[in-house]
Amino acid sequence: AKILKSLQDNLPPFPTAQATALIEKEMGTLIDENFSNFDNKPIAAASIAQVYSANLTEGGNPVVIKVVRPGIKKIIKRDISLMKRLAGYFESKSSDARRLQLLKLVSEYESVILSELNMKIEASNIKQTKRNFENNNLLYVPEAYIDLSSENILVMERIEGIPVDKIEVLREKGVDFKLLAERGVE
Repeated sequence: AKILKSLQDNLPPFPTAQATALIEKEMGTLIDENFSNFDNKPIAAASIAQVYSANLTEGGNPVVIKVVRPGIKKIIKRDISLMKRLAGYFESKSSDARRLQLLKLVSEYESVILSELNMKIEASNIKQTKRNFENNNLLYVPEAYIDLSSENILVMERIEGIPVDKIEVLREKGVDFKLLAERGVE
């Protein structure tokens, strides 16, 4: 649990005013036309995006809104450009680097990271995962609202849970750790 916790990003949030401006721009409407109880304090901030909670105005369903960090795509593209130059240099100087195909590896990474920046793709992936696991009682996949999502924002069902590093809370709730581990592997 501690190792998994260490993999999480823990960055300072970017200003909520930037996030709300981006949400409104992407949706073409004011925040309160689509969401009620929009919480101005992000519930998570990471390197690629940060997350806000709200309710849908239509139906009142609790949701989270994942907003891509402004300017992150430009930073990632700049970093990948540097990685490509370095990979090319190492391949020109080292047979091991050529054998490992560093430039190809960086290009594959570029494809993966840029698709992760597209929240519309993420919404589609969530929908597909939900379909894949619809008859599985061990995994709950939240609903993604594709019609409210765009390249820079993802709107999905808000669910509650206990983080895996909160061992004492899990013990207090009577969680069977052996069963949890078995189900996790399954």
